[in-house]
Amino acid sequence: MPIASVTIVIIRAALFLAGGGVRYRQAEKTGATSRYQDIEASWDRAVAGFTSAVALFKNAGVPNGEWLPYRYLLFPPAIAAGNGHELDDRWIGWAVAATLWRHYGAEVDSTLAKDAGLARAGDVDGLIEHVKLRAKRPDSAVPSEEDLLRNIVSERAILFAFMVYFSRTDARSFPGGKLLSGLQEPIEEHQIFPRAILDEFPGRNNEYIPDRVGNLTLLARSDQESLGEIAPDIYLRMIESRARTAHLIPEDDALWSVDGYAAFCEQRERSIASMLRSLLFDLGVG
Repeated sequence: MPIASVTIVIIRAALFLAGGGVRYRQAEKTGATSRYQDIEASWDRAVAGFTSAVALFKNAGVPNGEWLPYRYLLFPPAIAAGNGHELDDRWIGWAVAATLWRHYGAEVDSTLAKDAGLARAGDVDGLIEHVKLRAKRPDSAVPSEEDLLRNIVSERAILFAFMVYFSRTDARSFPGGKLLSGLQEPIEEHQIFPRAILDEFPGRNNEYIPDRVGNLTLLARSDQESLGEIAPDIYLRMIESRARTAHLIPEDDALWSVDGYAAFCEQRERSIASMLRSLLFDLGVG
């Protein structure tokens, strides 16, 4: 995550902890010296809260801020930690749910203001309810199979959820077999069916989208580079069954050829929906 983005989050956190809301530009317009003094007085507490929030995500398997779909996922846990609340797994559950439903995709200031108030009280349940309210999902923040099949959930949200899931299940990259959690090299998005192979398929239609959720996983950079544009019906046969299962890849090898792409993605998207359901429940989100 760029340093400027990090700084903005910390400034907003300091502003809120000083009792000044979350709109930094509003404070800037007032030009009040006392407001800047308040921010300065709250700066160390904001930095400490932000440090705790970063540690929360790193411990959950997210190596750096570039994998956070929204920088403001750091804000509520930073506020909570800055007010002395402990950050447990439910905060990760909230972050996964917020990402799946594009919680900070629009109306950021008003959304952030409400979340900050809830975070100040350490009210994770209230934060989850706010996600449901904005997503118009009053019964559950857990996406259904149809949400995955209809591409309601974005690919960035799925990759973020994968990071958390892979860390909790000790999943490994393939074909090299490196543990994805705590990996010393960068992690890369991997299209199981490479774009070049899909582009060359004569029967391609609107279902043959390389970025379709069911076609994505995460690998170590060295593995991603070694696979290149090799077809999955070649390289998947060289991978151990347990490694394929860890990445929710269907075991029916008839689906590994390009003409089975749509069926492959559909089956895997159903598996991803099941994974998200279990993951969110385990993280205290229903």
